Amino acid sequence: MMSQIFISFIHEEEEYAAAVKRFIGKVLGKAAEPFLASDKAQIPAGEIWLDRIKEQLRQAQVMVLMLSPRSVKKAWVNFEAGAAWIREIKVIPVCFNGMTKNKLPKPYSSYQGLNLFEAEDQFYLVSSIAAHLGMLPPTAAWHDNWFDTGKNLEFTSARSAYQFLQSDLEVISNVAKMMAIDNEHQRRDKARTLKTPS
Repeated sequence: MMSQIFISFIHEEEEYAAAVKRFIGKVLGKAAEPFLASDKAQIPAGEIWLDRIKEQLRQAQVMVLMLSPRSVKKAWVNFEAGAAWIREIKVIPVCFNGMTKNKLPKPYSSYQGLNLFEAEDQFYLVSSIAAHLGMLPPTAAWHDNWFDTGKNLEFTSARSAYQFLQSDLEVISNVAKMMAIDNEHQRRDKARTLKTPS
């Protein structure tokens, strides 16, 4: 089944893209499930991977562009974003891991972007996708209860989706911090080794 939402990401940051995919699906439902090239359920064995990506780009109406300081320098993300631009697909820059919407380079800064780790922008993401796809957006009442810590059962699923994304992103953020610390230790050890006389 072809999706109307295409998530563009680099494989090193797949966990973030997968968390966003799950979040969009939980909030907007199965009809709005995004395409994620790393999802084996969406590209069965035996398919030609590049052909499937090309076909998904032909069908997409919205591209969720996962932008970090690392991904904006990668050819693949720029390649997919260029395809979206030519096809006049709505592009939503989603900034994370040190990239913010006010730091976006051109041409990405021309688009209305958002910061993934800001709760208001998470709501803005799903509301914008709903608007672009002609779906009913989450209601004003739903939004008002988005941050509510009360027990309003009417909004349990929305709150669960928000908490789901938050917990996923907290774990991912902690892993990323640990990896950065480990990389720094390895860099220092290597520098010390190089300075040590034989």
